[in-house]
Amino acid sequence: MGNDVHMNQMLRQKQQSRDIVKEVLKFGVDEYQKLDIIYLISLSLESNAIMKDITDTLKKHRETINNEEDESNLIETKNKILTS
Repeated sequence: MGNDVHMNQMLRQKQQSRDIVKEVLKFGVDEYQKLDIIYLISLSLESNAIMKDITDTLKKHRETINNEEDESNLIETKNKILTS
């Protein structure tokens, strides 16, 4: 019976994931935005190894559109002072 409860929970979670994807797609996002969304969500993963695998793969596809964005982030970062 424990397996049934676990299976039902997994099914509910998968359905929630599908519902979230439907909501995002309702915004009319394009391919580049989808990649950015996937990339940004992957940054929040708890497993560092999985996060690195996913972000490394996505970076290959994001670099062509985000070079200017990355350069502007570097410039902003250089001007910041870190305090502890």
